[in-house]
Amino acid sequence: MQTGTAARSAGVSLRTLQYYDRIGLLPAGGRQANGMRYYTGEQLLRLEQILFYKNMGFSLAEIRDILEKKESLEIDALLNSQERSVYAKIENLYSIIGALDAARQLFKAGIQPPWGHISALITSLSGTETRHWDGYALSPDDAARFTAVLHTHENAFALFHDLKKLIIKASVFQAAGVSPSAPIAERLRQEWQEYGIWMEQNHPELLASFKKLDENQQIFEAELYASALAFLNFSSANSD
Repeated sequence: MQTGTAARSAGVSLRTLQYYDRIGLLPAGGRQANGMRYYTGEQLLRLEQILFYKNMGFSLAEIRDILEKKESLEIDALLNSQERSVYAKIENLYSIIGALDAARQLFKAGIQPPWGHISALITSLSGTETRHWDGYALSPDDAARFTAVLHTHENAFALFHDLKKLIIKASVFQAAGVSPSAPIAERLRQEWQEYGIWMEQNHPELLASFKKLDENQQIFEAELYASALAFLNFSSANSD
């Protein structure tokens, strides 16, 4: 298959295929009598692998190393590592979404968002990752309980992201000097109470495990977590 045809078949540009050839990642099979480069079926299969790993977020240098590995266990370890990296990026994006939501609510309330605090907050949460519960100092029993109740990573993410959003908003509101009696604080307090009620009604077996997470504060940076809870608790007490 000539270069142009191979590029169209794979959905890449001719320049991309030529670049892969030039750096030795995917050398052309040879030249035809007319001087045109061609690619064999085996090389097109390698191109499909290159595009797969590229879409998974691997660099071209990493892809070269992967394609040179023959042991499936090595490749499996690399894929697991990349999966964790992607989940960590997803966590970071959810932190940003929570901070954006907090900033938007502050703007609507006529309050200047604490930009420096928000930036530091995102940085402090950038390492949070819920793909593996063993990173949060849970006992084997607690980890098994999370797995048994939540079943899938998606369920775990949904539960955790709701909690993260509340913590982020509370921290941002407190840094902005929001009064606990302000309407946006009252709405946040209500969300916090609804989250606790929902947990108690739907997943009572997880409460003890969550309390342990609260105690060791492995998920959130300790100062952030403490300040957010202080704001939420003070808002709750103020409303009572």
